[in-house]
Amino acid sequence: MEQFREKLGYEPFPGTLNVDLVPESVRRRSALSSLSPVSIQGWEDEDRTYGPAVCYPAVVEGDGGQYEGAHLIHPERTHHDEDQVEVIAPDKLRNELDLHDGDRITVHVGEGP
Repeated sequence: MEQFREKLGYEPFPGTLNVDLVPESVRRRSALSSLSPVSIQGWEDEDRTYGPAVCYPAVVEGDGGQYEGAHLIHPERTHHDEDQVEVIAPDKLRNELDLHDGDRITVHVGEGP
């Protein structure tokens, strides 16, 4: 959590918002390579090892409003396919934006930090 506090300015809520991408967003995902991410080094705790990841500042919009101060996180090792992304934030995004499974949202991704 120290790296997240130092590099992103917050401790992420324990859990990510998993987002299924529409086909157009899958194609646009390659544009992330043109941005400068915030790097998080790998670490381990008593239970498991976490690999390195990169984070991109993000704003999440849904019917329940807009949340600024989130980050799209892209772990080096992930079980998600290219048509899914994970978003972290200091708060539980499902609650903050009143999200339910199947709701459509927009994630605007920018340059760090």
